Order: sequence, then C-alpha cells, then structure tokens
Amino acid sequence: MVFLKDQWRAITRERKELDTYRRLHQHGVQFIATPIAGEDIDAHRTSSQMLMKDRLNMSRPIERIHSRLVTKEVGRPLKDYKDSVDLIQVVSYAVIAHRIAWEKAKILHNNVSAANIMINAETDEGFLNDWDLCKFKEDLKNKIPASQPGGGTWPFKSALSLMYPTKPAEVADDLESFIYIILLMAMRFHRHELASDASLDSTVEEQRLANSKNEPLAARFYDIFYEEIRCKNGYSKGGQTKHLYVKFGKPPIKLEEAEEGPTLLERFLRMGWTLLRRHYKHVNFDDLAPYAVAPKPTRLSKDAQPAEDTQKRNLKDNSVMAHFSQKFTRYPRCSSPSVSSNGSSGWLIREERPLDKHDALCWLFDEVFRDKSGNALDLTHLRGDKFFDMCAGQPVMTSTRRKNLNGTHSLLPFPPPIEEVEEEE
Repeated sequence: MVFLKDQWRAITRERKELDTYRRLHQHGVQFIATPIAGEDIDAHRTSSQMLMKDRLNMSRPIERIHSRLVTKEVGRPLKDYKDSVDLIQVVSYAVIAHRIAWEKAKILHNNVSAANIMINAETDEGFLNDWDLCKFKEDLKNKIPASQPGGGTWPFKSALSLMYPTKPAEVADDLESFIYIILLMAMRFHRHELASDASLDSTVEEQRLANSKNEPLAARFYDIFYEEIRCKNGYSKGGQTKHLYVKFGKPPIKLEEAEEGPTLLERFLRMGWTLLRRHYKHVNFDDLAPYAVAPKPTRLSKDAQPAEDTQKRNLKDNSVMAHFSQKFTRYPRCSSPSVSSNGSSGWLIREERPLDKHDALCWLFDEVFRDKSGNALDLTHLRGDKFFDMCAGQPVMTSTRRKNLNGTHSLLPFPPPIEEVEEEE
C-alpha cells in the first residue's frame, strides 16, 4: 500500500513537491515521507482565471496544474494519538524533521499544522508531511511574505504572521506553530477548565449535545485559533488574542491536574508560553510596521483509565529527542527548578529570541519528560488520559480557507475538521 496525493498546484509555485522531497532526502532528513513517483499532468490546467478577467487581481483565480505524488509511507492523522505522552512523542519526530530540513537542506516547511504531522501506520513514529508550500532558504532572502502570498494553516500560524500578513516567513513562525498544535489537541481532547459536561463513557450523541452547549469553549477556540479581521486588498489579519496570552506568558487554557500535580500537557504549555514570552519580548515591532495591513473601513460582521502502552516505538525514557541523540543546548535550571504556578519554566534562557533556532524548542520537548533533577518522569498514570472530541457538535462559528495565492477567502462552519482546514497557495 502506498499514498497518492492528488492536487491542483498553483503554477506560481515554481518547485514541485517531488523536487523538494529529493532535496530533503539528499541531505538525510529523517521522519518525512519517501517519494516513489510524481509529475505534473501538463494537459490538465484550469481555465477559470481566463473567464474572470473582469475581477480585480486580488480576487481573480490563478492558473493551476494537475499534479500527483506517490509516497511510500501511509499515515494516520495526528488526532488518532493515544494519550498525552504519545502526542508529545509524535510531534517530537516532526520537530526533528523540521530541524534537519532547515539546518542541512536549507528548507523551511512553512505550513506546520496538525494535518501535516502524521503517525506512520507501520512504526507509530511521527513524520512531517506536505512540503508543497515550503520555502527554500534562498527564497527567504527575497523576503517572500509568510502569509500572502504564502503558506500556513490559519489556526496554527504564529501571532506575528497573523498580525503582520505581509511579513516574510521566519523559522520562529514554524516553531511557534508546533506549540499551538499541542495547545489545540489539549483543548480538544483533554480535561480542562472549559471541558464539556459529559463523561468519557457517554454516547457520541450525549457528547455532541454537551459540546453544543459549551459556548465558553467555542468562544475560546475562536479567539485563539480563528480570530480574523478582513482588511483591504483581500488581506486578513488576526493573532491579537494569541499575542495577548504570549505577552503575559500564560497558556490560554488550564488543564485539570492529576493527583501527582500538573499533567504532562500542563507542564508543556506553561513552559511553552514562557518560551514564547521570552521570544516576543525581544521582537522589534517597529521593524514589522511596514508589513501591517489596513482594515476595511466598515465592520465585519476522571473517567479515563490508564491504558496499556501498545505503541511500537522503543523509547527508554519517553523522550524522542534524547533517544535520537539530538544535539541541543541544555539550559541551566533556576534555583527553584520546578514549574511554578505562574507559569515559570524553571530554566534560564539566555538567547533574546530563542525561537530563531531549534535548540530551545528541542529542549522543551525533552525537558517536559524530566523532573527537577533531570531524571525521567514516571508517566504511567497518564496512559489513556485522552478525553472525547470536544469540537464535535460545537456551536456554529466561522473560519476561513484560503482559496488561492491572492488571498480570496470563503467562510466555513465552525468547527470544520481541524486537520482539513488547510491554507493553499
């Protein structure tokens, strides 16, 4: 069995995804798909752009060509992870792939999202998928915008790329997206302060009914992941609420604690938002002013039981980073190294903008599995801690799907399947 990706590629994208995969494999990038075959079907091209010449450039469809790619690996969606330990492990594989791709192949993924992290059906390892919107390092020197034209999936985009839609893509934008992936899964599948009022053993209908009445959670999802303001010339911007939480270094949700104290995901989120706060504290917003866009003049409208660990991965202390001997800076711990109630991570970050490189994020994905002395934590009690899907049957909201390079949007009912809300170039 193999995987066939069938798409209509924007002709403005000069590089084929197959060529990108070849460059990635030439540089030994791990935890990505293995290409078998692929090519454009030259006779299959769109013609709608020729029939809509009366439209302004920003809303006119662009020409696309039919393209196919066959890869060896068949993956399950990230949302099929078993528990919080499994979630962080799977995403760790994707972080490793992203780092090697950037440092060795000089390729930035530029579309890190929950849909693009897959679980290998044979090995249970994670892999980073869909490199069709990637940017080569030589592209970034030309300051190609991160959002328009560009890549990314709206819910997972960095606060800066949402607030400044024409800002060129940066490594930090992608690394911030990994943290939002963990946040969304925590809000969607784990117990927290806004969790729906239903039990894990209730029926699907009962769960959906409880979700439909959970307006506070729906509002929090919208504020963090779908906030959008329509602007001039087809642009949209958002990220204000994301930025607000980053400024205070506080995760947007508080997870229910276990008897042993803060859960693995709670620790990750506290440490993650401390990392984001440190990074944003040293962002020069004056330099970003030219990338802002003007708005339109008018307003627009404890039921889980520990489950048997059946994963195929063989990790002695749960840390994927340590298992693959990833070299990264190990930050010294503070005098009070435990994660404090105010979200302090307990470790000293020296860099002013730590997300400009992968070290701090790799450290986070390793440190979350360790106690204050650096020893591996016993996480047996977290096996099977995944709750039901609290997005199913949520109140109606709106999100967006970018249709084309020029930023034309269409409204979608909320919540669309998170793994399907993809931004297309």
